[in-house]
Amino acid sequence: MTDGTYGTGVEGFTGDFGGGVRGDFRGGFTDATTCLPEDLLLLSARPTDGRVRQPLYLPHALSGAILAELLFAGALRFDGKRVHADANVPLRHPALAAAATFLLPTVVGPRGARLSTCLQRLRRRPGARPFLESLTAAGLLRRNEARLLGFIPATTHTFTDPAARASRVARIDATLASPQTAPPRDLALTTLAGTVDLTNHLHPTRPDRATRRLLADLTRADPVSSAVATSIRRARSAD
Repeated sequence: MTDGTYGTGVEGFTGDFGGGVRGDFRGGFTDATTCLPEDLLLLSARPTDGRVRQPLYLPHALSGAILAELLFAGALRFDGKRVHADANVPLRHPALAAAATFLLPTVVGPRGARLSTCLQRLRRRPGARPFLESLTAAGLLRRNEARLLGFIPATTHTFTDPAARASRVARIDATLASPQTAPPRDLALTTLAGTVDLTNHLHPTRPDRATRRLLADLTRADPVSSAVATSIRRARSAD
């Protein structure tokens, strides 16, 4: 994997999410096969035909997923108000390393940057493409080339094994069943998926009111997911 040449080494970061939920970003890696942006894309696949259909506001959730991964890796730290460059650490995905480099001018310096500013910049790049490509290279997705009307190129992606999506659904189910014992990355996946309503499409029936209320509470308690949810609300009101 590409090393992320990002920031300067300072103290490690344990994030306090507030609301009684704490997250240790540095201990967040629990799945060596994918990162959070890839997990969101796998959850976007329709269970009926396996085709990835990205929700309208998925770029907002992907920017949050990238930012969360940079916090988990220790490349960034969040002091409760602002994001700062933290350490020169190896990053597990080339697109994450590229995102760290892209974000560096925004977060370097004593003031750092607001979460909303970081998310706005990360929506510009790297986008979904490098994560779709890495999932395809890993054999978790299949790339399909077609032409609309016989001449307009169109590319779609479908999962190669339903178990890839099912395992992410199971992680979300387990998180909602017991959020107090859920790994930090599973909490992040659950709340980020909730911001773009992916959690409403994981099962044949819509989550009950208590589950929706729990998901809303967890989202508010997670600073990154809360900022993503706010950015989506603003984008919807502007449409």
